[in-house]
Amino acid sequence: MANVRKAPQAILKREPPKHNAKQIKRRKTKEVILTCVLIALSIVTIFTFTHLFKRIQFSLVDQQSVYGVWVEQNVAGYATRKIHIGPDGVSVSGRVVSTNYEFDGNILEYQTGELLYQYRMLNEQNTQMIQLSDSHYNPTYHLVEEYTERLR
Repeated sequence: MANVRKAPQAILKREPPKHNAKQIKRRKTKEVILTCVLIALSIVTIFTFTHLFKRIQFSLVDQQSVYGVWVEQNVAGYATRKIHIGPDGVSVSGRVVSTNYEFDGNILEYQTGELLYQYRMLNEQNTQMIQLSDSHYNPTYHLVEEYTERLR
Protein backbone atom coordinates (compact mmCIF):
# COMPACT_ATOMS: atom_id res chain seq x y z
CA MET A 1 0.00 0.00 0.00
CA ALA A 2 1.03 3.39 -0.69
CA ASN A 3 2.15 5.47 2.07
CA VAL A 4 -0.66 7.97 2.55
CA ARG A 5 0.14 10.88 4.63
CA LYS A 6 -2.63 12.69 6.39
CA ALA A 7 -2.34 16.39 6.60
CA PRO A 8 -2.17 17.54 10.14
CA GLN A 9 -5.32 19.38 11.08
CA ALA A 10 -4.79 22.55 12.87
CA ILE A 11 -6.78 22.75 15.98
CA LEU A 12 -7.89 26.29 16.35
CA LYS A 13 -9.10 27.42 19.63
CA ARG A 14 -11.53 30.24 19.48
CA GLU A 15 -11.58 32.47 22.41
CA PRO A 16 -14.82 34.20 23.19
CA PRO A 17 -14.72 37.89 22.44
CA LYS A 18 -13.84 39.89 25.45
CA HIS A 19 -16.66 42.14 26.52
CA ASN A 20 -16.47 44.30 29.46
CA ALA A 21 -19.18 44.13 32.11
CA LYS A 22 -20.68 47.49 31.16
CA GLN A 23 -21.49 46.37 27.62
CA ILE A 24 -23.14 43.17 28.83
CA LYS A 25 -25.18 45.04 31.43
CA ARG A 26 -26.26 47.64 28.83
CA ARG A 27 -27.34 44.94 26.40
CA LYS A 28 -29.33 43.08 29.07
CA THR A 29 -31.02 46.32 30.11
CA LYS A 30 -32.03 46.98 26.50
CA GLU A 31 -33.44 43.45 26.20
CA VAL A 32 -35.49 43.84 29.39
CA ILE A 33 -36.84 47.24 28.31
CA LEU A 34 -37.72 45.94 24.84
CA THR A 35 -39.51 42.92 26.36
CA CYS A 36 -41.53 45.16 28.71
CA VAL A 37 -42.48 47.48 25.83
CA LEU A 38 -43.62 44.52 23.71
CA ILE A 39 -45.71 43.13 26.58
CA ALA A 40 -47.31 46.54 27.18
CA LEU A 41 -48.09 46.95 23.48
CA SER A 42 -49.63 43.48 23.38
CA ILE A 43 -51.90 44.29 26.33
CA VAL A 44 -52.98 47.61 24.78
CA THR A 45 -53.68 45.86 21.47
CA ILE A 46 -55.82 43.19 23.15
CA PHE A 47 -57.88 45.78 25.05
CA THR A 48 -58.30 47.92 21.94
CA PHE A 49 -59.55 45.05 19.79
CA THR A 50 -61.84 43.80 22.57
CA HIS A 51 -63.40 47.25 22.88
CA LEU A 52 -63.66 47.58 19.10
CA PHE A 53 -65.32 44.16 18.79
CA LYS A 54 -67.85 45.07 21.48
CA ARG A 55 -68.68 48.37 19.76
CA ILE A 56 -69.17 46.63 16.41
CA GLN A 57 -71.34 43.94 18.02
CA PHE A 58 -73.61 46.54 19.66
CA SER A 59 -73.90 48.56 16.46
CA LEU A 60 -75.11 45.49 14.55
CA VAL A 61 -77.92 44.76 17.03
CA ASP A 62 -81.23 46.59 16.71
CA GLN A 63 -81.45 48.33 20.08
CA GLN A 64 -85.06 49.35 19.40
CA SER A 65 -86.20 45.73 19.46
CA VAL A 66 -86.33 45.89 23.28
CA TYR A 67 -88.09 49.26 23.48
CA GLY A 68 -91.46 49.08 25.18
CA VAL A 69 -93.20 48.02 28.38
CA TRP A 70 -92.15 44.72 29.90
CA VAL A 71 -94.54 43.20 32.45
CA GLU A 72 -93.61 40.54 34.99
CA GLN A 73 -95.55 37.32 34.44
CA ASN A 74 -97.16 34.87 36.89
CA VAL A 75 -97.39 37.24 39.86
CA ALA A 76 -100.28 38.96 41.61
CA GLY A 77 -101.43 42.20 39.99
CA TYR A 78 -100.44 44.35 42.98
CA ALA A 79 -96.86 42.95 42.93
CA THR A 80 -96.29 43.10 39.18
CA ARG A 81 -93.19 45.01 38.07
CA LYS A 82 -93.35 47.01 34.87
CA ILE A 83 -90.13 47.90 33.13
CA HIS A 84 -90.19 50.66 30.51
CA ILE A 85 -87.25 50.60 28.11
CA GLY A 86 -86.74 53.39 25.61
CA PRO A 87 -84.10 55.64 24.10
CA ASP A 88 -83.97 57.69 27.31
CA GLY A 89 -83.16 54.71 29.53
CA VAL A 90 -84.88 52.25 31.84
CA SER A 91 -87.81 53.05 34.14
CA VAL A 92 -89.25 50.67 36.73
CA SER A 93 -92.69 51.40 38.15
CA GLY A 94 -92.58 54.94 36.75
CA ARG A 95 -89.14 55.85 38.11
CA VAL A 96 -86.03 56.24 35.96
CA VAL A 97 -83.50 53.78 37.34
CA SER A 98 -80.85 54.00 34.63
CA THR A 99 -80.12 56.15 31.60
CA ASN A 100 -77.68 53.59 30.20
CA TYR A 101 -78.29 50.01 29.21
CA GLU A 102 -76.64 47.51 26.91
CA PHE A 103 -78.32 44.96 24.68
CA ASP A 104 -76.15 42.57 22.66
CA GLY A 105 -79.00 40.73 20.93
CA ASN A 106 -79.39 38.18 23.71
CA ILE A 107 -78.59 39.83 27.06
CA LEU A 108 -80.06 43.12 28.29
CA GLU A 109 -78.25 44.70 31.21
CA TYR A 110 -78.40 47.94 33.14
CA GLN A 111 -76.96 49.12 36.42
CA THR A 112 -78.75 50.83 39.27
CA GLY A 113 -76.34 52.02 41.90
CA GLU A 114 -74.20 49.01 42.74
CA LEU A 115 -76.69 46.44 41.42
CA LEU A 116 -76.34 45.01 37.93
CA TYR A 117 -79.55 43.70 36.40
CA GLN A 118 -79.32 41.17 33.58
CA TYR A 119 -82.08 39.70 31.44
CA ARG A 120 -81.79 36.96 28.81
CA MET A 121 -84.14 36.92 25.84
CA LEU A 122 -86.16 33.72 25.52
CA ASN A 123 -87.17 33.96 21.87
CA GLU A 124 -85.97 35.32 18.54
CA GLN A 125 -88.64 38.04 18.42
CA ASN A 126 -87.38 39.54 21.72
CA THR A 127 -90.82 39.50 23.30
CA GLN A 128 -89.98 37.42 26.40
CA MET A 129 -87.06 37.67 28.78
CA ILE A 130 -86.01 36.16 32.08
CA GLN A 131 -84.10 37.95 34.81
CA LEU A 132 -80.77 36.36 35.59
CA SER A 133 -79.95 36.38 39.29
CA ASP A 134 -78.37 34.31 42.00
CA SER A 135 -81.61 33.97 43.94
CA HIS A 136 -84.10 31.16 43.53
CA TYR A 137 -86.62 33.52 41.91
CA ASN A 138 -85.95 34.47 38.28
CA PRO A 139 -88.98 36.39 37.02
CA THR A 140 -90.11 36.19 33.40
CA TYR A 141 -91.17 39.35 31.56
CA HIS A 142 -93.31 39.75 28.47
CA LEU A 143 -93.28 42.71 26.08
CA VAL A 144 -96.87 43.97 26.14
CA GLU A 145 -96.53 47.38 24.55
CA GLU A 146 -94.12 48.50 21.87
CA TYR A 147 -92.41 51.82 22.40
CA THR A 148 -94.13 54.80 20.83
CA GLU A 149 -92.87 58.36 20.68
CA ARG A 150 -94.77 60.33 23.28
CA LEU A 151 -95.77 63.74 21.98
CA ARG A 152 -97.14 66.35 24.36
